[in-house]
Amino acid sequence: MKPFVSIERKRMSSRILIISLLVVFASIFVTSQAADQSKKLSEVFSAADDMAPERIFLAVTAEPATSQAVSWRTRPTSNTLQAQIVASPGGPITEDEATVVKAMVESVVYGDGQTMFHAGVVFENLRPSTRYAYRVGDGKIWSEWNHFRTADDKPVPFRFIYMGDQQNDIKSQWSRVVRDALLKAPDARFIVNAGDLVNDPFDDRLWYEWYDAAGWIFRVIPSILTPGNHDLRSNGADEIWRPQFVLPLNGPSGREELSYFVDYQGVRLISFDGNAFDNEAQLEWLEKTLADNPCAWTIFVTHQPFYSTGSKRDSAERREFIVPLFERYGVDLVLQGHDHTYGRTSKIHTGQIVKPDEPGVVYVSSVSGPKMYKLNRRNRPFMVRMAGYLQLFQVLAVNGDSLSYEAYTADGKLFDAFEIRKTDLGETRLIDRAPKDEHPREEDFYNEDKSRAAK
Repeated sequence: MKPFVSIERKRMSSRILIISLLVVFASIFVTSQAADQSKKLSEVFSAADDMAPERIFLAVTAEPATSQAVSWRTRPTSNTLQAQIVASPGGPITEDEATVVKAMVESVVYGDGQTMFHAGVVFENLRPSTRYAYRVGDGKIWSEWNHFRTADDKPVPFRFIYMGDQQNDIKSQWSRVVRDALLKAPDARFIVNAGDLVNDPFDDRLWYEWYDAAGWIFRVIPSILTPGNHDLRSNGADEIWRPQFVLPLNGPSGREELSYFVDYQGVRLISFDGNAFDNEAQLEWLEKTLADNPCAWTIFVTHQPFYSTGSKRDSAERREFIVPLFERYGVDLVLQGHDHTYGRTSKIHTGQIVKPDEPGVVYVSSVSGPKMYKLNRRNRPFMVRMAGYLQLFQVLAVNGDSLSYEAYTADGKLFDAFEIRKTDLGETRLIDRAPKDEHPREEDFYNEDKSRAAK
């Protein structure tokens, strides 16, 4: 029996060796095939990433109840860039039911020499107060489906978010602010941005931070954008601003998409390019826009404040050119940025504080990014609430004869609040609802001789 066992063991060992070699060769073959497949898939996904739509952004149109603007960017251009839209169903979206809209395309050369292509469409003939799904692409490579809702065609209640300068350390420090703003007001119909989105419009890295910080928020909630001094070149050129966004064209001739207005559910919001505040054509347009106003409420948005709270600034010329128009035509509220501080005035008329039930305008300036300036004592007497070294976001609500305002710090604490009540005759009353505590270190932030102010 022993010799038989020994031979059998040898045979078994030979078989095991052969099987092992076969397994090794098969593994090498499979691994090689998998590597080839992985390489091919990687190349496919890399190509798709290069062609995929990025920086998708919704903007409020001049007719928000029946239209919606969307813009995006691609690396290679294509004559098939387009968007699809469908009334949002409760289940899976059927592509055959979607309407196709061909995109407008503009090329932009950034500071690093790269050429990018910005595309945009305006969806028209939509139904008021309706939820839609849309996506953008080139007919083969698409974004995901996103939602938006059109405005109502009646002055029904709504809320919106207002934010001051983002500008620096955007992804690192602004992200939490814009995200908390949406958590505080998840039903916000749009975001008002008072300018200085980035520090240098030709530095594409900053735009990357800006879009990435907000993420999908920009894809589902439209914005009203007002250009700041840092969003345009020093000579006021708009080579990046206009191609990048699809904004209303109802502004003054030659300054379309820089200044414009939107009528939204009983509110006229005027976005005004303060970089050219003394432009004659723009001032004539502003007066006409204020005079021919069917809305109950008027909110004016600009970048540079009329009553500055930052550094050693003053705005005497701006007040001279524009404030008389506010007072003549009954502007209710002015939203601003630029000073990298917070300030909210009492009602002001002809340069004087007036009683809460007398005619007057309330001015607010705010900052949402981390760049901060020292406070300016000059206009402290006009301020109900004033602070430095705070990042804030604001939530405003319009409900019939009431316009309410709340300002929150980056950690979610209520910092300021007020309400404006309006009668059928257009008379208003300001009701202060600010927390009773003052900013605990306000005096530490006054400095008339030294500041970190830039341009």
